[in-house]
Amino acid sequence: MPIIVGYLGIAFWMHIATILEPVIGRSKWINLIANNTYSIMMNQFLGFMIVKTFYAILSKLNPGFSDFDWVSYKTNIWWYYKPRNLEYTLILYVAAGIIFPIMFQAICTRIYDRLKYKFAISSKLRK
Repeated sequence: MPIIVGYLGIAFWMHIATILEPVIGRSKWINLIANNTYSIMMNQFLGFMIVKTFYAILSKLNPGFSDFDWVSYKTNIWWYYKPRNLEYTLILYVAAGIIFPIMFQAICTRIYDRLKYKFAISSKLRK
């Protein structure tokens, strides 16, 4: 069943993308997300944990965040802190789940390119 649900979900979003493509066209931001989907899927929890850690620090510094649950923070990856139980604060997790993986991928790509260039030059010098 999970395979069927996954397949139907992918087919659904491919259909939505086909419909939206003529409307949106070539957008720098859409292409940035589209070109980094693997990194987003693999590293989205990095962004989520950064937001949770930010809230954890705020809970130590500000008494307004005293309802922060330290046990859930340390043991449950599916737990998300919502200050004062406000649902709209979850948008921070979504934004961080997209932004930080893209930044992480950009850093990894830059390091890889520099190392590749460095080793290419050093191998040419040895010849």
